This record gives sequence, C-alpha cells and structure tokens, in this order.
Amino acid sequence: MFILVVLGCSQGALAHNDSAQDNQQEWPKMSGTWIMELVSLSDTPVPIVEKVTARTFSLTLVDVEQNGSDLTFRETVCRLDTQLEISVVQMTPSKNFTKALSGKVRTARLVRKSPSEIELLIDDRTIVHSAKLQDRENEPLPTNPDDPRVFDGDHDGHPGMTMKFSGLVIGEAYVVQRTKSEMRGKLLGPDLVKGPMFWQTEQVVLDVSNPFLRFAPKPKAGVGRDDSFFVLRRAQNKPTCDDVSYSKQVQLMVKNPEQKAN
Repeated sequence: MFILVVLGCSQGALAHNDSAQDNQQEWPKMSGTWIMELVSLSDTPVPIVEKVTARTFSLTLVDVEQNGSDLTFRETVCRLDTQLEISVVQMTPSKNFTKALSGKVRTARLVRKSPSEIELLIDDRTIVHSAKLQDRENEPLPTNPDDPRVFDGDHDGHPGMTMKFSGLVIGEAYVVQRTKSEMRGKLLGPDLVKGPMFWQTEQVVLDVSNPFLRFAPKPKAGVGRDDSFFVLRRAQNKPTCDDVSYSKQVQLMVKNPEQKAN
C-alpha cells in the first residue's frame, strides 16, 4: 500500500582505483548544476484495488563538485509526483514533503569501462524517512505514532510523512519508510547520463484519518521494477526550481499512465 520511492536514491562510492592512476586519468568535466529526473515504478496494493502499478516521478537540481573521478551531489528537490495506473484511487504526498527531502549530500564515482565508455556509479544507501533509527539498515520500523523515534517529516502536524488519498477513498495515511537504492548510468555525451535505478522499500502505516484505510492490504517490503530509471542532464546557467521542468518523455509519462519509457 502507499509505496512512494523518494530520493533515497543517489549516493555512495564504489570500488576506488589507485589514487595515482586516478590522477593520471582524463575525466569528463561534471562540475556544475545538473537536472536529475527519477522515474520509479512498482507493483503495489492500494485501497479498493488489490495491486496496481505505481509510478513516482521526481525532479531535482543537483550541484556537482568534482575531484578527479569522485563526485559530490548537493540536491534541491523541485517536484514530486505520484501516479497510479487506475483513476478510482489516487494518492499524493503532502505539499511540504519536497522541501523536507532537499538538502541531502551524496557521493558518486566515474568508472572507465573502456577507452570510449564511462559509467556514473551512484552507490547503494539506505534512507529512513520520518523516523530516527540507531541502525537504519536492520532496526525494525516504528509501528506506533507515539514511538519516540517517529518525527513529523513534512512538518504538517502529523507523525511520519503524509500521503493523501482521493477518489473512492478520501483520507490521509501517516507512514514511515525505509528505502534502499543505487543507480548506474552511462555517459551518453558531455551533458547527459541515463541508466537504471535499483531500489527496494519497506513501509509502515502509523495512523490514518479514514478508518476504511485500515482495511486496505497491508504493505510489505517491495522491490522496484526493472524499468525504473534516472536521467541526469546538464543545466544551462544557474537555474532555480522555477526554471526547470520534466523532459518531454517524462511529461508524457506523467500525463498518460499508459505511456512507457523509451
């Protein structure tokens, strides 16, 4: 139920080459501002319907700092959209959630696969949303809104992060979530990186505003579909969130649930 993949997404550094060898390499210039699009797909149960395809789209400004093959990402989340393949039930995150996601710092690494092929590896990492755990990898998620580990992640006065439901079911669910993800993309040119995103998520519903939501299928740990992907494109000048938008491909996917990735 309610699975939302949110930017626990770009992080880490994979196996390092010898530093002396790295210094001798000629690496593409990656520093500057980039626009990252994430398209996360999963098959998940929701109220009324047993299982549907859920899509999460995000648009993020990424300021990249570079030291040889090592990269640091500083993220500002501009937009977050969710979409179900059916119209009878829809869900959206609270309006403050994108602000709560911003400000994260990630690391990544360029790897030369051949003289003519370079990959961007954004390593796996675990992020827990709206709960503070001592062991974020293995500690069980809170199940009670009064658990002291729970906090109001989107600052809307409710515990956890809020998912709003409309259609046949109207109400809110307050959840905590653990997301594990990694990305691997190919440099398709000096200004474009694209590749698959691998993720899995675990979620607990702490409370609901509509008692009917309590009878929806219980969420389980889920694995993202293999058609989840990310696109990283270099921005012109120094844009703000007001200046950027989804690419045409992603715009079509947002508008049309049947639209598939190319």
